[in-house]
Amino acid sequence: MRTYFQLSLMVALSACAVEAGERARGGCPDDELCSDLTPEGLFFAAVPPSDYIGELPGLVLNGRQRITLSPGGSYDLPEFAADGGDFLTLTQAVRLDADSGEVEVVGGAPGEGLLRILAQDESGLLDRVRFPVAAPERAYVRPFVGAGIELRGFDGPWRIHENQTQLTLIAVLEGAGERLVDLDLTLATDGAVATGRPTSDRGWDVLPIQPAGVPATITIGSVTQTLEITDKVDGIEEVTTAFGESERNRVLCFVGTDGGVPVYGAPLTFSVDGDPNPVPFGEESADYPYSTRPCFSLIAAPGPHTVTIASGETTRTFDITVGEGSSSALHPSDAHAGSFGERGR
Repeated sequence: MRTYFQLSLMVALSACAVEAGERARGGCPDDELCSDLTPEGLFFAAVPPSDYIGELPGLVLNGRQRITLSPGGSYDLPEFAADGGDFLTLTQAVRLDADSGEVEVVGGAPGEGLLRILAQDESGLLDRVRFPVAAPERAYVRPFVGAGIELRGFDGPWRIHENQTQLTLIAVLEGAGERLVDLDLTLATDGAVATGRPTSDRGWDVLPIQPAGVPATITIGSVTQTLEITDKVDGIEEVTTAFGESERNRVLCFVGTDGGVPVYGAPLTFSVDGDPNPVPFGEESADYPYSTRPCFSLIAAPGPHTVTIASGETTRTFDITVGEGSSSALHPSDAHAGSFGERGR
């Protein structure tokens, strides 16, 4: 009986960014007069990068972001007004119902933006949250592999294996050490576009394409990038994911490389402890978002194990130690970008 199995490539995930405001612990910032209408503050949620799970991402200078508000306790969201100070230009602030409101902002100046939500009856601050505004220092695309499972270990674009027929690209905007969002980003290609891209703000940073084995030019705002195609794999590297280390159930991810550049969609197999029957992993999915996740789950007895990864004639062996625990390494979840206000803590 085998002690390992291949991880399903399709895990139900959607990106989100959620954070508690500064009042979420029942306090009040020293420099504010706080309203009694929200004693436990507010939750703030924003449209995130599509592979992002965490607190509120940064905002591109002159870029647009949409933020949703909800009560941090068992009370209704009051009627409110919003103040973005010098860093945020408010284009919309509306209470939708007792449980939610929506604020739309544009990045007005580089620095740390402070979004203040104020009671419309002038009783004081409902909550507030901070997030950075910055001009992008880097803009590029890389293959999308799912929300919250960004493959880490390579900085920058990937190459695409010639056998890959469909994939989804994600635009990465970085500045001031943060992932940045601009819901008005221009993302396009001179190649063939596949179906499935969301038409709402949720599709702001993704672009499904059909490479057809030829290079394509991608535009990311004012930046252009050539998507390179290769049939070569001359190395294999292990990459980590946003889920980090597990205990007994180990999720392992590997990529083929061409001249040190990762190759998305390169055919891969794994075998454990000399098993003569290697198992394929990282197959291309047939449905949007066309993600090919080069990972598998290793469930084995505690202790050291040898894992052999192969792509064509290229092989490499890795020493893996399985711990004593039994927690699951990978869980379906929603990716979030958001923040509690200062009263939410």
